Amino acid sequence: MKKVKELGLYHTNRRIRTAIDKMLLENACNVANSGTGSSKDIGGDTEVEAAWVELQFEIRTLDPIFYNSIKSQNG
Repeated sequence: MKKVKELGLYHTNRRIRTAIDKMLLENACNVANSGTGSSKDIGGDTEVEAAWVELQFEIRTLDPIFYNSIKSQNG
């Protein structure tokens, strides 16, 4: 019997996808600006990781299936 992959809300709900994409963009911005001293620099690796954990929590509340595909392996 063929196993069917379940699609989460990220793939079926435009509002959810937009919200999650915004959070992923925020994380990318945090990583890119880390240690640069720019106005968007939130700090070093510890601060960036803490911010990513918070964003992951928000993503998990919106779409647990998508969260499982992007979550940190060490957290």
